[in-house]
Amino acid sequence: MENSRQPRRRTKAARVQQEIIERINSGIYLGKLPGVNQLAQEFAVNPLTISKVLRNLSELGLVYQRERIGTFVGRKRRIGFLIFKSDRDRQGNPDHLISYYKIIRGCARVMEPEHLTLHSLVAASNEVEAIEQLKREVDALVFSTAGSVSEEELAITAGVPRVRVLGDYRQRSGYPQITYDNDAIGPLAAEYLVRCGCRRFITFGPLPENLNESRYRSFALRVAEFGHRVTELPLDPYFLPFSEYMEQGRRQLAPALESREPTGIFVPNDLACTPLYQIIYQLGRNPAEFTIVGCDNNDFHLHGLYPRPVAIDIRMEDIGRDAAHVLLEIINGRRPADDCDKIIKTPELVIPSSFVRSAAGYELQGGAADAERRVRLSPP
Repeated sequence: MENSRQPRRRTKAARVQQEIIERINSGIYLGKLPGVNQLAQEFAVNPLTISKVLRNLSELGLVYQRERIGTFVGRKRRIGFLIFKSDRDRQGNPDHLISYYKIIRGCARVMEPEHLTLHSLVAASNEVEAIEQLKREVDALVFSTAGSVSEEELAITAGVPRVRVLGDYRQRSGYPQITYDNDAIGPLAAEYLVRCGCRRFITFGPLPENLNESRYRSFALRVAEFGHRVTELPLDPYFLPFSEYMEQGRRQLAPALESREPTGIFVPNDLACTPLYQIIYQLGRNPAEFTIVGCDNNDFHLHGLYPRPVAIDIRMEDIGRDAAHVLLEIINGRRPADDCDKIIKTPELVIPSSFVRSAAGYELQGGAADAERRVRLSPP
């Protein structure tokens, strides 16, 4: 008669340990684990069994224990930065990393003293494998969208501590969000141009959709309150070859600049500032003849422009720093992972203090070439 060997039954400790590991991997436990007594009650075992399990998990590097504070999910010392591609990117257009560099820099400046590294990924919401791989390799996630992505699609970010940067703060969500007041940008630009004595107003830049739509609309409404109208010249470099983009820009901008009245130009996205300057020069005019206000204060897009335009800073570096601080609070158990707080930054007008001249003769001088003044305008 053959001896049949029965499989060994797992001990209570082994079963509890496996369950805790599965909860860590699935994102149920993100930062601080429940206390020993709470776990013992939940798993119906002796607290000494829980203590033994936690010691085993600590030796495996899955958790770490802080005396008199508690047990925390083990840290990989890495934070993920995920940008969801827009539909344009999926069609082969460049990604938006240049637009996000200030947020990344803000995050990095908080994380470096904590010896944390930042790992970036640009992916479409349907690139599930790549996103899941990033989540497995990091302690927490900062994410943003370069276009319209639904809350259902964003659900893939669940399972690790996460913070969203940018986006509409009015949308409901199950995670913290750090963003800026997009509706404040248009009025800020309009009030500055009116203060400079402008009598004609032009908007030049990407198509009025998504965040740009709010900037166009709020700018036009504020200008109308001062008794003026806006000439809108929407041109999007994403959808046109550069030569065609420039040709259309010249055709549209030429009649708009014929008037010698003091003219203000609002560029809702700094991406369009360099083409605008080139078109103005090609038309035989000089950018210094106009008061130009850009938006985002992106050094890459504004580099080399003279005179450097006034810019509305949406405070991306501050947003990055705040996102990193919030994530650290979640990881260290000082803030719940499902916290839904929203931090909304107020955009600021940045005036280069080296030399700025408007059509109305507005002028600032003094300071280094890269110095700047930050102002918040009160209504004129």
